[in-house]
Amino acid sequence: MAEPWSHRDSPNLIANLPNLRTAMKSPSTVRPRSGTLGRLLDNSGYRMHRFESGLEVLAILVATLVSSAGHAATLIALGTAGAGPGETAMVPVRLQSDSAQVALQFDIRFDPAQLRPGTALTLSGATTTVALSSSPQAGLQRIVVYTRDGSALGTGDIANLTWYVPPNAGPSQATLSVTNAIVSDRSATAAPVVSTSNGVITIRSDTAPVLQDATVVAGQFVVRLLGQSGKPYRLQSSSDLIQWNEVGQGSPVDGVMTFRDPILPNRNQRFYRAQSLP
Repeated sequence: MAEPWSHRDSPNLIANLPNLRTAMKSPSTVRPRSGTLGRLLDNSGYRMHRFESGLEVLAILVATLVSSAGHAATLIALGTAGAGPGETAMVPVRLQSDSAQVALQFDIRFDPAQLRPGTALTLSGATTTVALSSSPQAGLQRIVVYTRDGSALGTGDIANLTWYVPPNAGPSQATLSVTNAIVSDRSATAAPVVSTSNGVITIRSDTAPVLQDATVVAGQFVVRLLGQSGKPYRLQSSSDLIQWNEVGQGSPVDGVMTFRDPILPNRNQRFYRAQSLP
C-alpha cells in the first residue's frame, strides 16, 4: 500500500496532488504541524434547538447579533443542513483566512448508522476549483479542495458536500467532526488550520420543520425553514419567549422556504419557532 501523504514529504502541496489522491485512499491521517493560534473569529452566531412534545413538533432558533472579537488566521467550517429519511442533505464548506489559500485537505468523522457520504461538489461558476472526496474507511470521509491555476480559493463557501440519510434513520442530530485539517498558500507553504467548526445535519421526521441558518442581510434576520415540500408551516418570532408574533406562513419548495424579519432598533436578539400546520 502506498505510504500516506504528509506535507512534510514535499514543500509543494499543489505539485503533490497525485500524492494527495493516493492519501485519500488510505485511512491513515495527515498530521499537521503545530502552529501559533491566531485571534478568534466570532463575527456572528446562532444557536438551534429542536423540541418534540407528543405529536406536535416544534423547532426554535435563537438569532443573535454578536460583535466581532477578532479573526483567526485560518478557519475551516462546515455548515448545517436538514433532511428526512431517504433524502440527501447538502452541507457547505466555508473558509476564512487572513492569507490567500490555494488548497486544503481535511477529514470528517461521522456515524455511518446515521449518514452515508456522497460527493464533494464545486460551486456553480467556480471553474478553476476542484473538489475531491473519498471514504478510506467506515465513518471517515476525506476532502481535498484546490484551484487548478494556483489562484486563491477566496473566503466564504468554497464547496458543497452531499450526504444521504438512510430510509430507516430516526429523528436525530448527526455531527460532522472536522479533523486533520491542513491548508497551503500559493508559495506552497503548508500550515495547520488553527480553527475548525463541525457541521450538523438534522435528521427530521417526514413533516417536522427545521430552522437552519439565521443570517443578517440588509437590516433583516433571514431564516431558512426546512420541511416537507407542499406542506404548510408557520414561523413566529419573540423577544422574550412569552409574546409570539407571526412572521409568515407558507409551504417549502424543494424542501426549503426563506423568511425575512426586519431587525427592530435596540433589539439584537430574537427567538424563532416553526410549527407544522394541518
